[in-house]
Order: sequence, then structure tokens, then C-alpha cells
Amino acid sequence: MPRWAEHAALPAHHRGRGLLDTAIVLILISLFLLVASQRLLPLRGDAEAAHIQTTIGQLRAVLGLTAAEMIIRDGMVSLNTLTSSNPIALLEELPRNYRGEISVEQITQIPPGSWY
Repeated sequence: MPRWAEHAALPAHHRGRGLLDTAIVLILISLFLLVASQRLLPLRGDAEAAHIQTTIGQLRAVLGLTAAEMIIRDGMVSLNTLTSSNPIALLEELPRNYRGEISVEQITQIPPGSWY
């Protein structure tokens, strides 16, 4: 007997079982995703806070090294140039959401969570 005929020969109570199993699996997967998303969303904020702290630490380190280099090379007089410079420009890699230097009028146009 061919395979398609074997399926047709199944009793009536076995024919709809595949659809029921699929529905149960989809419901279970949906519940799993819902629970997982509720637990993982707060971790996103923690990761962003850690990234901010890392960037601030890098800024402090590079400013300290740059200041030490300027003092060794030119003395204390050259430190005044640091007060008017952009410290982000000293970083090797800019933050991914860095928008650059902006004016006061442009602050309202910057999306939340951006460095400027």
C-alpha cells in the first residue's frame, strides 16, 4: 500500500492531531518569548549604563594622559587648550550614537540617548 493511502487509512481521532500539536507548540513558544522578553528588557538598561560608564572611564583616562603629555612637553601653560577642546575627539573610537558638536538651538532635535 502506498504511503498516502496509509495516512488515509488512519482512524478519525488521529487525523487532526498534527494541527492540535502545532497549536500547543506555538502557544508554548509564545509564552516562552513573553517571559524571556520580560526578563531581558531590564538587562538592556543595565548594558547601556555599563557602556556609559566605560565611555566616561575612557574619557577620564585619555584626558589624564593628554594633560600629562602636554605638561611634560610644554608645561602648565598648554593645558588651557584642553578647556576649549572636545574631549570625545581624543577617543580612538567614537561612541556609536555620537551626534557631534551642536548648538543650543539644536538640542531639541537630538534623539534621546545620544551623545553630543
